[in-house]
Amino acid sequence: MSENGDYPSEVTIKVRLSDEDYQDIHIDWSDESHEHKQQLFIEKIASFIGIAADYIRFIALDMPNISVIDNHIFNIESHYIRRRPSLRVVNDIFMQFINDGDSFFICPLLGLIDPEFPFDLCIVLVASERAGIQPTECTPSYCKILNTRALLNRKKAIIFNSELLSKVKAAFTEERFQGQNQWLNILLYFNILQHFNTCCRYNRMRQKRLYLPNRG
Repeated sequence: MSENGDYPSEVTIKVRLSDEDYQDIHIDWSDESHEHKQQLFIEKIASFIGIAADYIRFIALDMPNISVIDNHIFNIESHYIRRRPSLRVVNDIFMQFINDGDSFFICPLLGLIDPEFPFDLCIVLVASERAGIQPTECTPSYCKILNTRALLNRKKAIIFNSELLSKVKAAFTEERFQGQNQWLNILLYFNILQHFNTCCRYNRMRQKRLYLPNRG
């Protein structure tokens, strides 16, 4: 980013899931198809993931020299923001931290919205130099095991599983799921809690068992 806040009108970055090669994503910031430039970037990432952009809640950058305040953009056209209009925030300086030639590992996280519209995706872009990816193991910044295309597709299948969504919605009215841990109980019951994990094993030696050994 330059001192006066200027940024190139076009950039090409490289993104990848852990089991794929890098793919180029070209962003033309001069494109006037959206009022806010952040939506251009969200649509590009949505296309790479293979999902409609309104199912992406936000994109965050995990990279050096960017503050927590500036490192994310909410998708102001997402299902999540439509239900929470007070969070409709525009980040006009986000693109200043994205430079031509930057490379990122994509971390797609399954998110919870509400009983009427349960699930979406939250995306973290981990800068390659920040991730410190090792050939055979995960790091604190990025899990190679959980960020594959196959597991991304499983998360997408959960989001679009109409039968599951109907059951989840109905579960919120059932007495057995009521209480402080309502979401937790429902995710456990429908066998989808594990898809909310962000790391497979790093620093999880004492992780509590999610299911009883005799659970079918």
